[in-house]
Amino acid sequence: MTSSEVVQPQASPRSLTGTSDLATAVALALGLVGPGITNAQTSSGSAIEDIVVTAEFRQTNVQDTPIAITAVNSETMDARSQVSVFEIAAQAPNVTLKPAGQAFGPSLVAFIRGIGQTDFNYALEPGVGIYIDDIYYPTLTGSLVDLLDLDRVEVLRGPQGTLAGKNSIGGSIKLFSQEPTGEGGGSIAATYGSYNRIDVRASGDFAIVPDKLFARIAGVSKHRDGYVTRLDYRCMHPTSKVPTFLTGKISDCKLGTEGGQSYTAGRLALRWLVNEDLDVKFTADITNDDSETQPNVLLYVNEGLTAAGTGPFTFAGGFQGTSIVGTDGNPIFLTNAFVPYGRYRGDTVVNDPFISYATYIDPNSNSAAYPIQQYSPSAIEPISTLDDWGLSMVIDWSLSERFSLKSITSYRAYDSTFAQDIDGSPIVSQMLLQHLKHDQWSQELRLNGSAFDDKVDFTLGGFMFEQDGTLEANVNLYYVQFNFIHGPDTTPSHNYAGFLHATWHVADALNVSAGLRYSDDKKTYTHFRRNPDGSLPQDATPSDPTTTCIGPPHNVINPPNCALFGLFDKGATWQDDRVDWRVALDYRWNDSVMTYVQVATGYKGGGVNPRPFVLAQLLPFNSEELLSYEVGFKTMLFDRRMRFNGAVFVN
Repeated sequence: MTSSEVVQPQASPRSLTGTSDLATAVALALGLVGPGITNAQTSSGSAIEDIVVTAEFRQTNVQDTPIAITAVNSETMDARSQVSVFEIAAQAPNVTLKPAGQAFGPSLVAFIRGIGQTDFNYALEPGVGIYIDDIYYPTLTGSLVDLLDLDRVEVLRGPQGTLAGKNSIGGSIKLFSQEPTGEGGGSIAATYGSYNRIDVRASGDFAIVPDKLFARIAGVSKHRDGYVTRLDYRCMHPTSKVPTFLTGKISDCKLGTEGGQSYTAGRLALRWLVNEDLDVKFTADITNDDSETQPNVLLYVNEGLTAAGTGPFTFAGGFQGTSIVGTDGNPIFLTNAFVPYGRYRGDTVVNDPFISYATYIDPNSNSAAYPIQQYSPSAIEPISTLDDWGLSMVIDWSLSERFSLKSITSYRAYDSTFAQDIDGSPIVSQMLLQHLKHDQWSQELRLNGSAFDDKVDFTLGGFMFEQDGTLEANVNLYYVQFNFIHGPDTTPSHNYAGFLHATWHVADALNVSAGLRYSDDKKTYTHFRRNPDGSLPQDATPSDPTTTCIGPPHNVINPPNCALFGLFDKGATWQDDRVDWRVALDYRWNDSVMTYVQVATGYKGGGVNPRPFVLAQLLPFNSEELLSYEVGFKTMLFDRRMRFNGAVFVN
């Protein structure tokens, strides 16, 4: 019915996004870089240094690793002023990373090779795995992280089903922080910009016990005024019949702004070198994001669905849900008159892409003209908040020259609230305030080793992951006369996995890699639906078990939210177990050229329909599965002055 978009701030230094292909396409992804683009230069400033990655859970040269990887180090990110994870898509082919729109709160939309996820709901799984210091971030909410005190970022394209296998069907994004070294030193940086932007970033490293116990502290604070201005429509158009929503002084017609930011985060890392074989790292981090809603502007209204007396949602007397009562007592419908900029602009006064008439208010009330809207008026606060924290402990134990053990333990939790007034106008169409709470616990063990006179390198591991989340929302879908409390829906789930990956060095130039991962998943989603006053929706047709409403739900003779009757403390469970595998062969032709071919599988876990509007829609759905074929090459040309890598894949 309407079209809207997230807009970038005026006078912004950059707007960085990537591109993605359809999952069934054949694509060519080429990485072409010169000195200093994705790695530090040598002292001569001419040749490209090697990049060390851990994509296969051991340190390898990126040019020797048979995976399509983009590696970016801290020097490159600093040089490009990249401060958020979505900005690294600028140098990663076939990768799209961007902040979610207003309807999805403080979350990251990530797609690699056309595979990803846009919806934050816990019933759905991400299609790209996000890992920070090997800790898995399982939800879109909370994954729009700041690039705080990082050492490097590795973007792995294609299914990572055998190693980083948890929902990494499209690929993985792995962020690695700077480790404490005890060498001392630190840094501080400050930025001032448009809209009173003030950013401060600082870090410091020091020794607590020389040669034994080190610490590293890092923090960031980011503040910026909103750059989409919310104006009162009546104030800007005095002859309009739209009621005013201004209070107090009205000289500037301003209701508020969207896009303002108030963000603070900190991180403490401790490292204890117990002896030359045992290294223990403890990390604690915290984030407080107390920002305005994501900026949103109205682009287009399908007026054929909103004019009086037409469209699928017409009520008696020509009334439709997408309207409010004007000052003359007649309904005012959503039209392009509220579009302030662009091709479909209907605003006769304003011509500005950074203007919205959103009010975050439903001014309607139960009356003869609105007989079933019993829970109006209402209002919500235009906020987008996230309180996030986590603890982790990583133990690296060198058992012998050939074997090492790594333990990764973590606990994380967050609380997030965000609002949406999605139509960007004073007309009530869709207005929600959503509240998410989430916690997770994970434990991973990895045994790295070599066998058969170092002819075979292997990783044997196990992974245990448990999470629980609740979602509660005030849902006002006025265009279909739904106004109810969603939740708190509960979504406990687990993933248990075991994996084995091995590389056989057949000859000095030839390697064969193979991997297996067994996964066991389970998720239970329980729904709760109530009226805003706490009562339960009622059945308008108790004698007919096949329906709960007389005609469409918005029929004036129905009780409010009749379609939701029975959706209280009702749930469904999805459960699955599966085996993923990968086989790869790589051959180094000379010091400059390596080629590889691989076949791999991956999956994204299934779930339960997150938003049923009738009881019959409460159903589980199956996992998404992928089989991927890939041929790639990696080259270092012109005396190591140019790196040229590429891959062709079929998903």
